[in-house]
Amino acid sequence: MSQSKIAEIVGCSQPYISKIITSYQLSGDSIFTESRKNNGTLSALSATDLAKLADLLQQSPTEYGYEGELWTKYRIVDMIERYFNISYHPNSIYVLMKKIKFSAQKPILKDYRQDSSKVEEFVSQKMPELKKKAEEEQRKIVFQDEAIVRLLPTLSRSYAPIGKAPTLSCDAKNKRWLSISAAISAEGYLYYEIRENEGFKGSAITRFLDNIVADCLDKLLVVWDNSSVHTSKHVKTFCQQNATNPRVWLANTPPYSPELNPTEQLWSCVKQRLANKFHKTTKELKENLIEVLDEIKRNKDIIRNLFKKEIIKNYNLT
Repeated sequence: MSQSKIAEIVGCSQPYISKIITSYQLSGDSIFTESRKNNGTLSALSATDLAKLADLLQQSPTEYGYEGELWTKYRIVDMIERYFNISYHPNSIYVLMKKIKFSAQKPILKDYRQDSSKVEEFVSQKMPELKKKAEEEQRKIVFQDEAIVRLLPTLSRSYAPIGKAPTLSCDAKNKRWLSISAAISAEGYLYYEIRENEGFKGSAITRFLDNIVADCLDKLLVVWDNSSVHTSKHVKTFCQQNATNPRVWLANTPPYSPELNPTEQLWSCVKQRLANKFHKTTKELKENLIEVLDEIKRNKDIIRNLFKKEIIKNYNLT
């Protein structure tokens, strides 16, 4: 394999690969043991250099000619050599990153169609207005969302012998699924419904709204997204029928902004608890799903903590 190909795979420059190969040919395995010996004890970069490196790495890797939004240890080594003319071994990058308060993190997906100004407006202006309205009209603020859980298992990493990936039984041809609609509040409230192989369309979503009111015995201010289900004729008719003394007041988050709804994070909690579990039928899956949701419902702190994450904490609802 050529040095250029290796550089492309690991995400650094060809000259850096050439330098590593040359060093190995001259010194053998000692280049690795020496690097490990110095990890965390010596830093050739000054405090000023470290601050500059942090600034560099906060930019997109594409700004420096790399492909994709991925900072690997090999690319960081390449950047240090390029901007500071100092050589680091890739194994030492972890310690170096700790010094500048960087860690390996999974990116948050953001739809390119999202309008950031509308997101800012929702957080800084719209939510305070909704909060005030709820207080004046004695409404409970709940966030609603729908999700799909498929019979095909959600996969999660599990420890296993190196080179022997675990095998999980499943029915790969079974495409059946369950649809969940849930509403949560900052106080730890959770209400959910499950439907098999059909979503919450038409009158199903307005019945869901009626059922929340009946369950919590409060007037509601429901915050949800702009999906077609939430702007359908059924929903508009529901609002018209309750216009005089609305039991439910509806508010929408900006388009393409799932991070503004804490219920989106509820689905991660649910799917983590269902990970790597094989269900032969949707009946089995539904039974397990109810167990998971009821467990979360009993532990109100799980729900409360969803309102303490990322941008949601700026709502100041807790």
